[in-house]
Amino acid sequence: RNREEFIINKALIKAIFGFGGFVWLLCTFVLWGMNHNLFPSMNPTIFFASYMVLNWWNMFNARVIGKNKSLFDGLGKNMKFIGIMAFILVVTIIMVQVGGAVFRTEPLSWQTWMWIILITSPVAIVRELYFQLFGKKK
Repeated sequence: RNREEFIINKALIKAIFGFGGFVWLLCTFVLWGMNHNLFPSMNPTIFFASYMVLNWWNMFNARVIGKNKSLFDGLGKNMKFIGIMAFILVVTIIMVQVGGAVFRTEPLSWQTWMWIILITSPVAIVRELYFQLFGKKK
């Protein structure tokens, strides 16, 4: 963003309320479904891990909010971002796998982790597809 610009601009406000509203609706629906046995295999640990990974994917979007850029533009040059992203993912996995009594979690299988990553990935994939189809014209 332009350093002269206020920290919260129109693009950021739209992203916060758009994505935030979507995540709120999604989480509310899943929690309601868990309470009404709509998702019998879903447990609080899977919900927590999915929520964390969903937001992890969204950090890739946050890098390019308000810019007409791909999620991949300059990604390899920003080692701080990559380091922070790796740290967040590793800490999330540790919290789930060994957090036990402290975080009220239970270890998940690697297959469950792969499903969580796959199911939450459209947060970044859809944004990138949108950019590839419509964003470059600006």
